[in-house]
Amino acid sequence: MEIMRIRIGRISFSSIGRFTAAGFLCLALLAGAAHAQVTMPAHGALKQMTQEAMLDFALAVKAKDFTVFYTKISQLWQSQTTKEQLAQLFRSFIDQDIDLTILAGHEPAFKKKPYLDPNGWLALQGGYEVYPFIVDFTLKYLYEAPAWKLVGIDVETSPMAGSRPTPGAMPTTEELQKMVEDTMLDFARAVNSRDFSGLYARLSESWKKQITLEKLAATFKPFSDNNIDLTGLKGHEPVFTQAPSINEKGLLRLKGIYKVYPLGVPFDLTYIYEAPSWKPFGVNVKVTPMAAPKAQTGGIPPEPQLKELAHRTMLDFARAVKAKDFGDFYDTVAKVWQNQTPRDAFGRLFKAFTDKNIDLTIIDGLDPALEKKPYLDNNGWLHLDGAYPTKPSETHFNLKYFPGDGGWKLVGINIQIR
Repeated sequence: MEIMRIRIGRISFSSIGRFTAAGFLCLALLAGAAHAQVTMPAHGALKQMTQEAMLDFALAVKAKDFTVFYTKISQLWQSQTTKEQLAQLFRSFIDQDIDLTILAGHEPAFKKKPYLDPNGWLALQGGYEVYPFIVDFTLKYLYEAPAWKLVGIDVETSPMAGSRPTPGAMPTTEELQKMVEDTMLDFARAVNSRDFSGLYARLSESWKKQITLEKLAATFKPFSDNNIDLTGLKGHEPVFTQAPSINEKGLLRLKGIYKVYPLGVPFDLTYIYEAPSWKPFGVNVKVTPMAAPKAQTGGIPPEPQLKELAHRTMLDFARAVKAKDFGDFYDTVAKVWQNQTPRDAFGRLFKAFTDKNIDLTIIDGLDPALEKKPYLDNNGWLHLDGAYPTKPSETHFNLKYFPGDGGWKLVGINIQIR
């Protein structure tokens, strides 16, 4: 018979500027207790797990509400505590209004090599140095298929040595770029998830007095509705089109653009200084198409190659519709399209075909005819318009291809049966 002894949580607080809070399930199992064989995640995945856990924790503390955080911890931990008890574990952070949302966009540094303990739990130890805090953490995860789930968290903050930034002083160029990158990535994640709570938590208090979470989400609803994915901006530097400036009201304005083909993403961001840092006070983002670099477009292939290209695309699409599975078809389209539409949403674009059980595999063995002269548009995209002599109705197509990814890759498809 297996015996389990459980101890939940410890909290301490000292008045010298260091805050510590911990919540752990400490399990003592009899020797020889079996546990599932699991594999250590990749380094990048470990950092992503850490960032998500720390941001979830920061948002819970800031909101003084651990409801969402509670839903993300392991079932084992949930079975031993309630969300109210969880909030009590971190009361020292809540009472002192410790705002760790400033960690968003910063990467953790592991101070000890991640490891699996004898129980198969994954332990991550490291920290952040983000003014005005040094933040040390220990996170423990239990594998509950199909994912690792948090089973313990220990967070300790201490003040960072050095003087505070001069309120209202112009940040360095590197700091300005980092501000833009953090805000734009927060925005991109909010649009993708259709959840603006994370972005809203990092806005300035001044702006939050003027806008609600619901209004913020409604403002950018067209981005979400059109599945505009801007997470591809990560790793690209913004280009300032106007010199950063601070006006007479103390508002910092950063205006510029990202150029990540095929999109240009102009931004106009406003910040206000709320100690100890600049916080967003206004976000204006647009998306515009970019012309392809001339070196990318090349020439139009000869007609036999164009027909082969169109026929291959049409057959791949026909098979996907018939199987009601667009996974393989998704892998054939251009990455720029994949960046705009996630895999799990791709099939919904063609729901009208699958719902009506339209069988286009009848084109197999037929030769497509090009009805218009193929051409390159201003973006350098190749357009192919043609038809198959299917009966009783002809199958007409308009296909658009992107000149990259090692060849011509599909970025648009329109099919009509008439």
